[in-house]
Amino acid sequence: MKASSPNPRKSKLSPPKKAVSAAKSSQEAAEPADKAGLGFGIVFRFEGMTEGTDIIARLLLKHYGIGIAKTIFAIDCIVLLLSLIYLDLNRAMYTLVAIVVGAKVIDFVLEGASGARAAFIVTAKPIQIGNEIMTELLRGITFLEGRGGYKGKHSEVIYCIVSRKEIIKLKKLVHRVDPAAFVSFSDVREVVGNGFAKHDQ
Repeated sequence: MKASSPNPRKSKLSPPKKAVSAAKSSQEAAEPADKAGLGFGIVFRFEGMTEGTDIIARLLLKHYGIGIAKTIFAIDCIVLLLSLIYLDLNRAMYTLVAIVVGAKVIDFVLEGASGARAAFIVTAKPIQIGNEIMTELLRGITFLEGRGGYKGKHSEVIYCIVSRKEIIKLKKLVHRVDPAAFVSFSDVREVVGNGFAKHDQ
């Protein structure tokens, strides 16, 4: 009798069924999470509200500069930990995947790809505020020449780039030195240089 040769199709290794099932479950958990995160992000971007945790998130953002997505993520994680009393570990892990994906999408919708902000400060005390920014925030500044449209009075404008976490610190710093100063922030698409992303080699 001739020895039968092994079937090449059967000899190929296939991934374990458990691994395939886990990967599929993770994907299924992430798919609705990104849609939910997109919806929540749009609501938050236009100052809308969805549930009670939004109030906590907005208060922390206003007073401490903590992002809305981070607050919602932390609250959801606390709820998930409490749910471990009756929830099995596998479902908890899939829920955690959904929470992480949702928080990332919310953060992207609210803040964009770049977390930097450009600050323009019109003040009668540019030297003092400039020194405080450089010593406390360790950020570089640029003095620009400005002129008021109503009175035509010349003034100096401070221009600097800060991260999202530093916005609250900058506001308090400016108010401490010059309560009458005018401060505005604008989104920055990309920042390359010292303190931010490095130049491409």
